[in-house]
Amino acid sequence: MIVALVCVALAGGDARAGRGEAQVHYKKGMAAYALEDWDGAIAEFQAGFREEPMPAFLFNIAQSHRSAGRRGEAIRFYERYLELAPEAADRGEVEERIRELKKSQAAAAATPAAGPRPAASQAAAPRKPDAAGIALVVTGSLLVAAGAGLAVWGVVLDAKATDRTSRLDLGQRQDLESRSSAVGIAGYTGLGVGAALIIGGAVRLALAGKKGPVTVGLSAAPGSALATLGGAF
Repeated sequence: MIVALVCVALAGGDARAGRGEAQVHYKKGMAAYALEDWDGAIAEFQAGFREEPMPAFLFNIAQSHRSAGRRGEAIRFYERYLELAPEAADRGEVEERIRELKKSQAAAAATPAAGPRPAASQAAAPRKPDAAGIALVVTGSLLVAAGAGLAVWGVVLDAKATDRTSRLDLGQRQDLESRSSAVGIAGYTGLGVGAALIIGGAVRLALAGKKGPVTVGLSAAPGSALATLGGAF
């Protein structure tokens, strides 16, 4: 392996490598490398190279940069290593390592960096149906149907009360008229309230997903209904 060759070269390539500060920095650098403290290893190998400018230090610096994922720096120091040690026994292996790093570097440069997609390309999240709007439309439809039935029944009762050919006394006619009026008021009120609910529900459904929540207010009086709509539009 390349690391083993470097260790041998550093230990036996020059008698001075085993003495003084260079040897101390080498040992500290190898310890940091073993602990995957790449920057700490680089700092020690650089300090050792300043004490004893041996190519093995440059190789170990390149190895540390490569392990840290810094391809450019690794290539630079591998090449510096070969410049200072043109006859290195591991030259072919180092040159192959340089070619691999350059190929990896070119591939990384050609690949777009991952990032958030533009807003236009993001798929819109499906909107959930507005349950309140649906409930308003359904309830309003039921009230309209009921109100229409009551209104028709009120008309029928009124027709009986005003039918002069029927054999009804005054009290019976007044009772029918009273019932006709009450049923008619209930029927038209149901029609009004139901229509208001349908309109409010339809508006809610149409505006679902807009700037803010939509609120529907309803007030009813006998024979009439008033719907109010609020929200951010």
